[in-house]
Amino acid sequence: VMLVADKPETQLRRRTIIGKVAGADILPIFTPGDATEVAAAYWQDLARGGLEPRGRQTLDAMWTSAHMLPSIAAIFPRSKVIVVNRDPAEMVLDWLRAGYAELPEMAEYFREQQQLLAEYRQWVPLEFLEADGDALLSDPEPELQRLAEMLGLDWDEAAAERVNNMRVATRPFRGTASDYEDVLEAPLGILGAGTRD
Repeated sequence: VMLVADKPETQLRRRTIIGKVAGADILPIFTPGDATEVAAAYWQDLARGGLEPRGRQTLDAMWTSAHMLPSIAAIFPRSKVIVVNRDPAEMVLDWLRAGYAELPEMAEYFREQQQLLAEYRQWVPLEFLEADGDALLSDPEPELQRLAEMLGLDWDEAAAERVNNMRVATRPFRGTASDYEDVLEAPLGILGAGTRD
């Protein structure tokens, strides 16, 4: 397995390669030759970063927009997409902790993406796997084992050791979403969620 979990700037390059043909309206005019060309550019970009995909299953941890799903289906038709679900209150609280100021705008964009994801899942021929994002943060090993099984991968205890080391090195945040009710009221209202302890 080749895991691609690189820096945001190199992820942006790959998103640009795939995103040039993003959106549902591209599929009727997107030829097999176009798909081959974009796929080649994607693999060349990985190779430039020193990653060799031959003979491996590639797990790309790149964040994608829902707009890119039809393109991904055309370029990489056997792909599986991991959808990480979070409790909205916890997710917005993490945005606040990370220092983002435009929380209502982010909530609007997230809601639009969720709606588009739901629409595309009705007809885009990709396999979607659900992951519990809150479990990945609070008790990651069982959820990672479940994901590995869904992906047809053997579990490696070295992965568990690495995850546990990362958890020990991470300082837990204090407070809950209800402690920031005034700040989070607008974005949570957009997402149709309330705060919880």
